[in-house]
Amino acid sequence: MGSSAVVVKTNAVLTINNASFKGPLTLENGAQAIMTGGNFTNEVQITSGGNLRLTGGTVAFKTNVTVAVGGKLDVTVGTTLVLSGTLTNAGSMLWVTRYNTFDLQGIGRVENRGLWELYGDQGCPGCASESVVRVPVNVAVGGKLLMDTNTFVNFSAGSSLTVSGDLEVQSGARLRVDGTNPARDITLLAGSNLTGTGTIQLEGSHRLVVPGDLDSTVAIVVSSTTASLVVPGVYTVRTSRTISGNVGSSAVVVKTNAVLTINNASFKGPLTLENGAQAIMTGGNF
Repeated sequence: MGSSAVVVKTNAVLTINNASFKGPLTLENGAQAIMTGGNFTNEVQITSGGNLRLTGGTVAFKTNVTVAVGGKLDVTVGTTLVLSGTLTNAGSMLWVTRYNTFDLQGIGRVENRGLWELYGDQGCPGCASESVVRVPVNVAVGGKLLMDTNTFVNFSAGSSLTVSGDLEVQSGARLRVDGTNPARDITLLAGSNLTGTGTIQLEGSHRLVVPGDLDSTVAIVVSSTTASLVVPGVYTVRTSRTISGNVGSSAVVVKTNAVLTINNASFKGPLTLENGAQAIMTGGNF
């Protein structure tokens, strides 16, 4: 589409099937665009009340995408997103995992200042397919990355995750950092919040870095001998989990009834087992 700009007005619905846009696209309050494949050479702006829904194919954003407060950018069907600029979300994004999945790739990055929610596709209740993130993600103060119950995402090569706001990993959900190179971090900055009862799984040589103590109901699974927890303070284990890597904390405390399975892990600080706690160890050092 060779226009200088496309503006979708209130209550209008634009259906896009593998179209190319040379000029910017703006969705005004109440406007919708439903897109299956295509690319944007210029900026995409979703204003308050606007909604862009991606429903399959490959969608290329060759420059910036802005979701304003009250705007929505949703991915509801398996879609590959190629991001060359910055996706700035101050509104909400609802993206699919588990059966239909998304693959977010490119040379761009995500600045999440609003709500980015991942949900599980009910089309296949028994499926556990991961959506994939291959770009750096920053969850700013006031922003939230929410993984709903039984959702799955893999932060693969090219990605990183830095959280100043909120990260919630609900029951049965898994945030995995796979073993591909180069090494990358999940970094929780001072003032951030990690909540939920799901799992963060570290593979390869990757790290989870926190600013002080780590005491969370989220299970941290270190499944590689070269992966690391970097905890300047005390790492508190309240639920059973497995560690196979490097625990760089000042101390580890395993609470009552928790079982810590240790497979060739290395501990920098002392390990304390409280009443009723267990540690099962196959190789490792203190």
